Amino acid sequence: MSGHTPGSKSPKFLLFPSPKYFFCRPLSFFKTEIYIHAYPCEEFLVNNTGLAVSPSGKLVPFHKSPLVAILDDEPVMLELMSGELAENGFQTITYSSKDECLAQLSRTLPDVIISDIVAPGMSGIDFLRVIKSHSRFKDIPVMIISGSIPDRKTEAMRLGAFACLPKPLDLNSIVRTVRRAIEEL
Repeated sequence: MSGHTPGSKSPKFLLFPSPKYFFCRPLSFFKTEIYIHAYPCEEFLVNNTGLAVSPSGKLVPFHKSPLVAILDDEPVMLELMSGELAENGFQTITYSSKDECLAQLSRTLPDVIISDIVAPGMSGIDFLRVIKSHSRFKDIPVMIISGSIPDRKTEAMRLGAFACLPKPLDLNSIVRTVRRAIEEL
């Protein structure tokens, strides 16, 4: 399937259907990958312009789904949270370490970060300190997931965490809290 800018003779981008998203790559260069939620609207991004083509062929503003970075050293937890957030209209990117996430933040700036407080290497508290002390990242809402460590929850909130969510995880609570964080941006 290819998309056309109204009035143009050749496709400006390609759309590859998948169960919930259209995978869109501009034809002029293949470095940018955009996941577009296909339900309930059928609007497609036009050539990275911030405009979309409606089913009737009109150009309309396009609003991308918010990007949520998820950090956890347990692959099952990453998959659970990522799947639930994707089903609720969010884009997700997952990291198994805080160092990996920090290395990627200069290229991919998420709208919200979810981080487990306990992990090998850098702790969630140290990660939060780094994020909140960096001028480019300090305004990103960071949600901390914690077991029963009250002192760490208190410290995380003092350092600027948006929320501390308890384990075991309530996936609906995570979705609600991410939505609240996005609304408050």
